[in-house]
Amino acid sequence: MRNTEGTLVLDTVKRVGFWQFSLASGDYVGIVEQEPGEDEVLTVLARTTAGWKERRRVALGHAARASVIRLDGEQLHVCLEVNRGKALALGGWRAPDLVDPGVKEVRLSPGASLGLSADQAAGVVLPVGRLWNVADVLAPESWLFSPSFVLGAAPLQIIANTADGRAVTLPADGRPAGSGEGSIPDAQEPQAFVSQGKRSVVFKRLPQPAYPFWTLPRYGGRPLPEPGALLVEEGGGETTNLSATLGVGPVVAFSVGMGAQGVPWIFAARVALVGFEVVAIARVGTRWVVKGTRALDGEPLALDVARAHAGWSIVYAIQWKEGASVRSSLWEPGDAR
Repeated sequence: MRNTEGTLVLDTVKRVGFWQFSLASGDYVGIVEQEPGEDEVLTVLARTTAGWKERRRVALGHAARASVIRLDGEQLHVCLEVNRGKALALGGWRAPDLVDPGVKEVRLSPGASLGLSADQAAGVVLPVGRLWNVADVLAPESWLFSPSFVLGAAPLQIIANTADGRAVTLPADGRPAGSGEGSIPDAQEPQAFVSQGKRSVVFKRLPQPAYPFWTLPRYGGRPLPEPGALLVEEGGGETTNLSATLGVGPVVAFSVGMGAQGVPWIFAARVALVGFEVVAIARVGTRWVVKGTRALDGEPLALDVARAHAGWSIVYAIQWKEGASVRSSLWEPGDAR
């Protein structure tokens, strides 16, 4: 793929999350950021021929560590990683209202709170040296990290990490999942998709057993995301180490997208011979295949991908002063090498 500098979307001091969505009116990015002394704010920007232009800013009324959004029809759902009083909080907006300048006021419609059942929390095992003190009703064993909507799942589902690094799946209506449902040990920052009726989970596995509170930068862990092996568990069965089998090596961050005819793709950021790059991986039949790479213009913190026109839109964050610079890059199929 061609090596091009990314287009600036937004510079932000405190990035909480960013995700893309598309409507008939165009392509958009929603960036959740924390303003000094205030709760989180959603900034919605539209892609134009002159770059990204702000359309609206909406207060969320929540303090959150991370966020993820998912478009379902005209409803834009958001899941916030709170871990204060509750693990996760759901909400949403009517998406066309967010981008319509004629709609004067748009407020977040609150949804369910998500969390582990008592039995699930009792199964979370934290070594003594990995406990932490919190002045809150929510014990460390009940915290959830890195939530993500399961692509293609109906009704909506969330996959997230428990405090001991397992990946668990929860219905997005507030009902706790069964104690063993979707549980994968040592599966960091999981993302999942449903294809041909089977659910697959993509995740990172660090060189040593990891506990999200101690490894994620937003909780005071490493200042940057820690590289790890990229793995995929397909249909609840065999797990494939894509870093090893495809020669991808350790990845810093990744994003899963569904391509044409429901083909799953994984875009993973890694250290290159010079700088950093994104490697694109697609499932062709029963095999995962590397489709190409694209250079990044900085050290990646996170990324998100979405279908755009005949190709893909890659939105990513790199370090910028005290925060992050969110940028975008279009990849058309003709860019593949």
